[in-house]
Amino acid sequence: MKAIAEVTEFQRTHQVRIMPPAPDALKKKIHDAVSWRAFALYEGRGGMRGHEIEDWSLAEADVLQPMDCGTIVQDHRVCLTTNLSCFGPGTLELWVEPHRVTVCGPAASAKLDRTGEKSSQITRKDWIFRSHELSAEVDPAAVTVRFNGPAMHILLQRAVAVPRHAELVHAA
Repeated sequence: MKAIAEVTEFQRTHQVRIMPPAPDALKKKIHDAVSWRAFALYEGRGGMRGHEIEDWSLAEADVLQPMDCGTIVQDHRVCLTTNLSCFGPGTLELWVEPHRVTVCGPAASAKLDRTGEKSSQITRKDWIFRSHELSAEVDPAAVTVRFNGPAMHILLQRAVAVPRHAELVHAA
């Protein structure tokens, strides 16, 4: 008899899209989200000038935070486990770089409409980013994601190290 994995409510309301490595595109997304948040802080002050640096710093702290996760580094892979309850319903993007993993998507506290329901108009300005620096180099093309409720397990293949003598042969 074959066991069938139960799909949780979290999985019904969240999808994960694994993004191709593009550090410049990710930096632009982060910059745009921080800009929107800083502008919202500026408007919240009534448009009072003179607090630009403070607004930007607060916006960065709101939008971009370290990923709270457990990490296991093995010979051939790296396993991360993180709780995604800070993200609201919608598509989450998983950006994998050789030494960093970033998850971005709508904040769980994204705007509510008049009825108290999540607005269908959640935009990228409502996005948050959670990032984790990896101690081992990984292959961004080899990523597997699994869910256990709001916990996401990210399985990454370690990059194959080129032996030092092989580098010398190609250099000659």
